[in-house]
Amino acid sequence: MVVVTTGLPIMCAYALLSRILNEVEYEFTQVPYESAKWQTDGRLYRPQKDSKPSVPGRPSLIRYRNSSHNTFSSDADAIRIGTLDGSCAFSKLGSNGQAVE
Repeated sequence: MVVVTTGLPIMCAYALLSRILNEVEYEFTQVPYESAKWQTDGRLYRPQKDSKPSVPGRPSLIRYRNSSHNTFSSDADAIRIGTLDGSCAFSKLGSNGQAVE
C-alpha cells in the first residue's frame, strides 16, 4: 500500500488522482497510455466521471468504480483506492488530516 501524506500541491482529488495514476504507470510500467485499451492492457487509468455510484450513508464521499478497483474521494480531497476484496492499494490523507475509511 502507498500512503501519501505530504509533498503534493493541494488540488481537487479527481485531478490529483488522475495525475498520480499516470505518474505511477509511467514510472513502473512499460504500458503506453492508450485509453481505448483500458480493458485489456493492464494499465490503471483515471476513473470516469460518469461511473460514480453513491455511497450509502456517506454523502461526503464520491466513489468511482473501475474495472478492478473502487476509488473514493472525500470533501477534504482524501483519496483511497481499494481492490474489490476491500484491501487498500493507495491512500492519501485529506486537507483535514483524515483518511477515507
